[in-house]
Amino acid sequence: MLKFLFASVFIFLHLGASAFMVQSNTTPPAIPNLSSGEQVISFSYLPDDIIGKWWSPDKDGQVEFFKSGGKYYGRLIWSINDKVGKPKLDDQNPTVSMRSRRLVGAEVFKDMVYKEGEYESGTAYDARSGYTYNCTAWLEGHDVLKVRGYVGFSVLGKTVTMTRVK
Repeated sequence: MLKFLFASVFIFLHLGASAFMVQSNTTPPAIPNLSSGEQVISFSYLPDDIIGKWWSPDKDGQVEFFKSGGKYYGRLIWSINDKVGKPKLDDQNPTVSMRSRRLVGAEVFKDMVYKEGEYESGTAYDARSGYTYNCTAWLEGHDVLKVRGYVGFSVLGKTVTMTRVK
């Protein structure tokens, strides 16, 4: 992974940003003529549109996003039980004293701040591994939430899709 990163930086420094741009022979879309009655559909979202219940990427849990003190948080509100039918515990948590707590009720997203269409500067806790990642999230439609978890640089992360509970 580091070789890729260094190679990308080398190419950028020696060839410039144009080395990473995709060239297109298509013409840009025409600007609608509003005086002729054409309708323009705008997909803008309000900061609080994230609030509500969302399925985890594997549909094995539900997270409820809420706002507190100008920041957004997500709490696990439902999860399938473990293999023997008992509620899942936070057994991978790096803090030994927290390994006996139930996962349902745990805040798995913290301190997300809405800025220019994205929820940023937050963290996401992965209970399967016990790791906490930096995260950024954004809406793609009213019912699709993309979440990118990463360590250090966002480019070195993974994006998952959450869907709104209906």
